[in-house]
Amino acid sequence: MPRWMRNLFPGGKDLEATQPVGERQASGASASSSGQGTEADDIKQLEEMRTMDMQGYVEYCKKMRGGAPPPRPRRPPVSPDHYDYRAMQDLRRIAFLRMQQHERIGSLVTKEESDRILSEREGVLQDRALLQSIADRTGVYIDMEVKDCIEQFLDTRQRAERLHRYAVEFGNPLPKGSQEQRDADRFMKRIEAEEKLAAALAKRDPTSCSLRHKLPWAGPTALCDQTGLRYHECCGALKAGADAGDMDVSRLRIPPVLLHGKKAAKREVVDTDRERYVHGMFKSRAEGRLRKAAMNLSKPRLRDY
Repeated sequence: MPRWMRNLFPGGKDLEATQPVGERQASGASASSSGQGTEADDIKQLEEMRTMDMQGYVEYCKKMRGGAPPPRPRRPPVSPDHYDYRAMQDLRRIAFLRMQQHERIGSLVTKEESDRILSEREGVLQDRALLQSIADRTGVYIDMEVKDCIEQFLDTRQRAERLHRYAVEFGNPLPKGSQEQRDADRFMKRIEAEEKLAAALAKRDPTSCSLRHKLPWAGPTALCDQTGLRYHECCGALKAGADAGDMDVSRLRIPPVLLHGKKAAKREVVDTDRERYVHGMFKSRAEGRLRKAAMNLSKPRLRDY
C-alpha cells in the first residue's frame, strides 16, 4: 500500500514505523520501478476501497499492520515528576492496537450486517441492539468499540470515494501530501454540498408552496416540507430573484451557512476601569469570591463596532 494512502485509515501515519524495514524498501523499489503505472494502480486501489464491505476493511487492516508484532510501549521523554509525564500518549502503539481491534471486530460482522451498514450508513450507529449483539459475539469488546469500528469503516470508504472522484471525475492529480489531501477533502465537501442543495432544489414547487400562508407568523426561516430548506433558500430565493429582475437564480448554489459555517464571535469586555476598581476593593486571596461576585453583579460595557 502506498505511504500516502495510509492517511485514509485511523492512525495510519503513526503505523508507518511498524512496517518491517525490508518490506518498506521492497515497496519503495517496486513503486519506483513501476514508473507511470503507479498512479493507475493507486486509482485502482481507491476504486476498491470506495466499494469495499466490512470484510474488505478487515483485509486492509491486515495490510496496514503488515504482520508485525505490536510495538513495544514507549516511555515518556520526560521524568516522572514532570507535569507532562501523564499526558504522554504512545500514538504508534495506540494506532496499532486500534487497527488490530477493528480487524477482530470486523471479522465477526456477518454479510447481512455488513449490507445493512452500507445501506443505512450512519443511521445504523443508533441501533444499540445491533452494536451490543456484535460486542457480545466478540466476548471482549463493548458496544462503543464496535461503534468506533463501524465509524472508521464508513469514514475510510467516504474519504476514498472523495479522493477517487477528485482524481477521476475532476481530472486532478492524486493528493499525496497531508496538506494536499486536506485541500482535496475541503474541495469535495463543497461539491457534495452543492449536489445536496441541487437535489433539494429540484423538489421545490413554487406554484403550490406550502409555506406562503405561514410566512406572516413563521417568517422566512421556516422549513419547507418538500426540500427541507428554509423559505429564503428555496421558493423565497426565486421570489427575490423575480422581484430584483436582473438576478441570475442559477448562481444561488450554496447558502452562506454551508459556505462559511462560522458563528458570530463573543464580544470582548473592554471596561478596564470597572475591573481595576473591583480588584482594588478585594486584594486578598481569601476574598476571591467577593471579587468575583462584584464583577458579575456590575454590568460590563461591550464593543459597539
